[in-house]
Amino acid sequence: AQLRKKLKRQKGECTWCGKAVPAGGRTWCSRDCVDAFRAEHDWSWIRSQVETRDRGICALCGVDCLKIRRLVRIVRFSEEYTSWRHLDHHYRQQGWGETIARNMWEVDHIVPRVRSGGNELANLRTLCVPCHKASTARLAADRARERRDHVEPSRR
Repeated sequence: AQLRKKLKRQKGECTWCGKAVPAGGRTWCSRDCVDAFRAEHDWSWIRSQVETRDRGICALCGVDCLKIRRLVRIVRFSEEYTSWRHLDHHYRQQGWGETIARNMWEVDHIVPRVRSGGNELANLRTLCVPCHKASTARLAADRARERRDHVEPSRR
C-alpha cells in the first residue's frame, strides 16, 4: 500500500508499471511486473535466485560455501564440542566471521550500486564472506581515493 501511494497508483492500475490491471487482479498487471518489483526490492527473493543459479560457489575463489555451511552445522550439532570450537576459531581466523548465525556467502553487485549498477540477476554474483569483505574494502578504498583526488586545489 505504501509503494502504491508513493507511485501515486490509482485503483485498477498496476503497482509497478501503471497499466490497467486485468479483471480478477488487484495490484499487478502481469507476472513480469511482479518479478521486476521483486528484482529491485525483495532481497530474500533476489538471494534465492542467485543461490539457485550459482549453487553457493564463490565467483572469485571457487569455494563451495553451501558445503562449508553443511560441514559447520554437522560439527556444531555433534557431540564433539571441542571440534566445533576449533572449527569456529579457524573460520574466524580466515575472515569468515561469526559462523554460528550466518550464511557462508553473500550477494555482491558486479557493478556496484554506487557506480550505477542495478539489482538485475546478470549484475549479481555469489561471493564467500572473505572475498566479499575484500571486494567491499577495495571499493571503499577506491571511492576514498576518488574523493581525495577530486578535492578542489584550494582545499588541499
